[in-house]
Amino acid sequence: MNADLRRLTCCVLLIIVTGSLSAAETGPAPPPLPETSARLESPHPAAAPTAGLPRATSITIIDADTINADVTLPWNITLRDQRIRAASFDAWETSRRRRSVNVTADEIQKGRKATEYLTALLNGCELIVIPADKPRDRYGRILARWFLLDSKGDLVPIADLMTKHGHTRPTEEAR
Repeated sequence: MNADLRRLTCCVLLIIVTGSLSAAETGPAPPPLPETSARLESPHPAAAPTAGLPRATSITIIDADTINADVTLPWNITLRDQRIRAASFDAWETSRRRRSVNVTADEIQKGRKATEYLTALLNGCELIVIPADKPRDRYGRILARWFLLDSKGDLVPIADLMTKHGHTRPTEEAR
């Protein structure tokens, strides 16, 4: 197991362990403050529900379903220069390198349009990468589900957008 994966596993385990403590294990709850007590307002807004999710930064798009990026985890832990493959969709190919399928000139054209579409989607948006059930593919790429963080703080699945606009290959099963 490489150092980055070990670090990610430790972080996940820490979150699981600390998030699963019951009240009995942590002691009784503090008594409520009397109504006359002064309450201090936090200078920081409540953390967004997406605050602990892995974010891809410094993104280089390889094709419409593969990127190179730095992945920022909670506590500002960053995995540098990671190759990340979309786990929830398979985009059209941009070259004939993939030998497991018959790649036509028409598909390469579709692949270029899919890559342009992904580039436009990611321009100025935050990309959230959530690890898939299987951590890596046979080429060593991280497998993750990709989401855009919209202006309301909601996660928008990129797979849905790519499929809706015709930028995915028909597949028997999602990765």
